[in-house]
Formats: sequence, structure tokens, C-alpha cells
Amino acid sequence: MEQWRNKARKERQCKAITLNRDVATLRAALSKAVDWGIIDEHPIKGVKRLKETDSEPKIRYLSQEEESRLWAALDARDELIRSQRDSANAWRRERGHEELRDLRTVTFVDHLRPIIMTALHTGLRRGELFGLEWRDVDFRKKNLTVRPANAKSGNQRIVSLNADILNCLLAWKAQSGESDLVFPGPRGQRLDNIDTSWRKILTDAKIAEFRFHDLRHTFCSRLVQKGVPLTVVRELAGHSDFKLTLRYSHLTEQNKADAVALL
Repeated sequence: MEQWRNKARKERQCKAITLNRDVATLRAALSKAVDWGIIDEHPIKGVKRLKETDSEPKIRYLSQEEESRLWAALDARDELIRSQRDSANAWRRERGHEELRDLRTVTFVDHLRPIIMTALHTGLRRGELFGLEWRDVDFRKKNLTVRPANAKSGNQRIVSLNADILNCLLAWKAQSGESDLVFPGPRGQRLDNIDTSWRKILTDAKIAEFRFHDLRHTFCSRLVQKGVPLTVVRELAGHSDFKLTLRYSHLTEQNKADAVALL
């Protein structure tokens, strides 16, 4: 294990934090193997964690200009898809075939826009979004619940929904069918990725070096910039370790300066 780890650091420039996470996953699996009697003893029990001397990764979040370009690219994409559907239905109508759903009568052309909106307004991780069910969304109380089975941390959390995302989810629910999942795949199955459409929309919006997970960073960053206490940000984001939330603490510096200026 130590040889593999050293090789990974040297040849693939893997960070200590990444390798520690990989070893921890394997260690947990082997612990279960011991508990279940599959093996007699833990083979990597003595492997120590690497010292995580890597500098803190830069928090990447959308600037206001980038977000404007993102929505503009989504608008253009939606109009293209609607135009293509119009042409397809015109062809069907001429030949007496049954027409497809008129996309000009619904709010969304597909799941991409509501997924992006939900990620930006709730901070849910991608896996949490894909596993979200309508029973988790309470329109009356204006919140959603991330169940332990669907949460990376294994802990339940409740996220409040603002007016924008409430309207978004209400409109999406009205048109998305009878699936239990909020964002089902094409055949009603749980989504496993939206990589192709996500990369395409980033290219169209001219947004570089931005991952889907960075929508979550955007959610947390904007809360901090609006003066929301880090303890509340931690609860909303579902961070298992407060150190994860402290990565956004530098964004409070301007808030502190503004506060002192009031004197």
C-alpha cells in the first residue's frame, strides 16, 4: 500500500488528501471484511495517514457575469430545442402522424435547467440531486429534506427553499410525469450523470475550469457574502467537518470591513 501510494504521488502527482481518502475507503471496506469473518486481521491497519501539507484548494464559484452568460446559454439552448420540436411536429402533422409534446406549452425543455437551478439555490451535491424524490420536497413548509441514505455525510438535513426554486420545482413537477424521482433519467431510472449537456452549456457560456460541484461552492460562497454565519452555512451544506465550511471564511473579510466602517 505504501509503495502504491508513493508511486501515485510521484508519477500522478496525487495530493495527500486524495490518497488519504482512497486509503480510508479501502480501510473501511477491510474493516467490514474482518467484522464479517472474511479475513482474520486487517492488512493495512498500520498504514498511517500522509501529512496533508497541500495548500487549500481555491474555491471556484460563479461570478455574476459568468452566471449571466450561463442563463443566456441555457436560453439559447432551450429555444433551439423548441425550434427543433416545432419542425418535427410540422413534419408529423403533414403526414398525419401523432405529434410530440409541444415544448412551447411547458416551462422546461428537459431536466438540465431545473437541475442547475436547484443546485444553485440549495447547494445539494450531484448525487443528492439525482436521488432526490418528490416525497422529500415539502411545498407547504417550503423546504426539502436530504435523507441520510441520500446524503454523503449520512446525516439528514433540511434545506429551506426560496421563492425562485419553489416556483421552479412546482413548474417542473407539473410537467415531469409520475416518477418518484425529482430528476429521473430518460427511462425513469436514476440519473448517473449529465456530463455531456453540462460540458456543452459551459462551452456555450464560455465558462472555463468550472465543475458541476462548483455550483455548490457558489451556493455556499454567496451565503457567506450575504453575511450568513458559517455555522448556518455548515448546516445548509451538510458539511461533516467544520473545516470544510471554514474554506469560505475569507469571503467574510469584506463583511467585517463593512461592519467596522459603520462605526
